[in-house]
Amino acid sequence: SRDWSSDVCSSDLVAPGAEVTIAADALKPFVPGTESVALSIASWRGFDAAGLLRSLDRYPYGCIEQTTSRALPLLYFNDVALLSGKPLDKDIETRVQEAIWRVLDMQTAAGSFGMWGPYGGIVDWLSVYATDFLLQAKAKGKNVPEAQLRQAVTYLRSLAANDSGNAGAYALYVLAREGEANIGRLRQFHDAEVGKLGDSMGLGHLGAALALAGDRARSGSAFGLARNAIGRTTEGDYYGSALRNLAGLVTTAAVAGQDAVVEAVFDRFSQLERMPDIDLTSTQEKAWMLLATNALGRRGGPLNLERGGQPVRLSGERAVFNPDAAALAAGFAVRNAAATPVWATVSVTGVPQEPFPPVEEGVHVDRAFFTLDGSPADLEKLRQNDRLVVSLSGHVDPALRRVREFHHELVILDLLPAGFEVEAVLARDENGKSIYDFLKPLSETAMREARDDRFVAAVNLPASNTQQLPYDEFHVAYVVRAITPGTYTLPAASVEDMYQPTVHARSVQRTVIIEAR
Repeated sequence: SRDWSSDVCSSDLVAPGAEVTIAADALKPFVPGTESVALSIASWRGFDAAGLLRSLDRYPYGCIEQTTSRALPLLYFNDVALLSGKPLDKDIETRVQEAIWRVLDMQTAAGSFGMWGPYGGIVDWLSVYATDFLLQAKAKGKNVPEAQLRQAVTYLRSLAANDSGNAGAYALYVLAREGEANIGRLRQFHDAEVGKLGDSMGLGHLGAALALAGDRARSGSAFGLARNAIGRTTEGDYYGSALRNLAGLVTTAAVAGQDAVVEAVFDRFSQLERMPDIDLTSTQEKAWMLLATNALGRRGGPLNLERGGQPVRLSGERAVFNPDAAALAAGFAVRNAAATPVWATVSVTGVPQEPFPPVEEGVHVDRAFFTLDGSPADLEKLRQNDRLVVSLSGHVDPALRRVREFHHELVILDLLPAGFEVEAVLARDENGKSIYDFLKPLSETAMREARDDRFVAAVNLPASNTQQLPYDEFHVAYVVRAITPGTYTLPAASVEDMYQPTVHARSVQRTVIIEAR
């Protein structure tokens, strides 16, 4: 994952009277003190909520889509046990409120939302998504300024009236949920424009909007079309996928009471796409799988669980356990004492004992260290207060360059060892050059910033015509200072496509030795 931890998950149906157990050695692959276990039991079939929440929670980036995807599920999954079972640096309520402020900081004068700020990169569907989050946060009692919220809703009304694609269908659904359904527009969309919706998620939004507006016949028709569209994606929808659309359809079908559609989606899910590793799913996929699980949870039946022969006290429709190593060693089992089966999901996370190997999947990344005069730096012979220039460069695999509509929103991440701190992030002039002449031209970035323990930058490929690098290459750089004597492991640098996470690369880990000056 992004912070070099790993999730292992399994999900099984537990028959009446049967037990779900966790192996005593489940934590063995992980470094002691970093591992945790979450056992989630519910009466409905769903996704790995614990693993999905943890993966989203440690996602290090912050555009409008990622900020929304991290925070929206926390409005419903506000159980710290699901996140890790360990104290967090900030409570969930605070993080949701901070996400609200960040989203609002990216709102434009028209009420829409920019990708990284209010000055550009507007995607209508993502603007609806952000407004959806703000409205649900408001309903949950969070502090959302009314003036900005109304401005966003006004933008939604315009989209709903004029857009015949997925953004328009999503806007109609959000408005219908808020009691602002325009039944005439909904019927017109269904009767005359439904063919413009290219995937099951957009059709699901239309079907749910019609159901909320009271038109059950057209709602059933839209969901019928959605079932037939399972597996399709809308051309040009960079943020969608077959998996995301499936989860979105489950969400809207559950809201609309379309039980047959929910079952049909789950029946076809395993046939359509084997669940990938959680950290190889996009933030869109994670968020909608969680929203689907929440929507299904409203329909779940009561649980009757026992542990050690004693009833388990339950506070909701889902039970979550976080056994530690001692509990696992003693034998950890939970019995389903109900007359109906339940679904149990075990998720184990931690920093692996063995370091992750280098990987190149569709993209390549190089990391180089230089002294300030451009000479290669020896990382095992550094002195305290030495300053180095870190260069991160790479390119997309030639096979992907030939793909039609070649486009990648890449994020480059470089985690720091404890003995380093970032001193400066290098900017480019109009010719792509930095203040260090020995570096090749730098990329235009959508975002670049230094944090306490990492450097992060976002680059869109193909590069613009003003860039001095080839269209399928990237290059960013920063200055780091050696501050604390010691021997450290230098984590690998990584690059990934934010919405095609299977396109990713990771460099080698190295050793850093800093001597006192």
